[in-house]
Amino acid sequence: MDREKNIDSPMAPESQCAELLKRNRERLLVFCANACKSNVDEANDLFQDITYSVWKLWGTVDDNASDDEKDRWLMAKARTVRYNFLRYKRLRWGSGDLDVSDTPDNGQQEIREQIDELLSCLTPDERELIELILKDYNANEIAILKDLKASTVRKRLERIYKKMYNYSKKINS
Repeated sequence: MDREKNIDSPMAPESQCAELLKRNRERLLVFCANACKSNVDEANDLFQDITYSVWKLWGTVDDNASDDEKDRWLMAKARTVRYNFLRYKRLRWGSGDLDVSDTPDNGQQEIREQIDELLSCLTPDERELIELILKDYNANEIAILKDLKASTVRKRLERIYKKMYNYSKKINS
């Protein structure tokens, strides 16, 4: 019973995040509809992705931030999620404005093979960190997602970059 009261209190982080999402719900729905060119299923998927990302990253928001600052933070996260959502959609299904399936290869296959070879030197955990960096997560956000210290994430990324650099020198020689 006391636990329920604590979660519903205005100071609980879960309540603050829920309130932020509720306050900006209409704005986010319009944002998603515009991003997905009014495809309702894709807009709903994007809205869910945004909600999930905001919920996971809520700990990065300053407790003393004003409502306007939190709204700006929310929309910044929404833009990042939208970018990754649409990029993933284009990569997986070849849809969207940047579909290059009908254009000449221009050496793209060779570049993809080189990238795949470079990533082959990494462990699955290291590849996951690189994927998060490519999705525009910073070290602090990755630390929260992976339940690590930010300094640990930075050190691991430094080692990964060094490992990739050394491997690239080896395969190019």
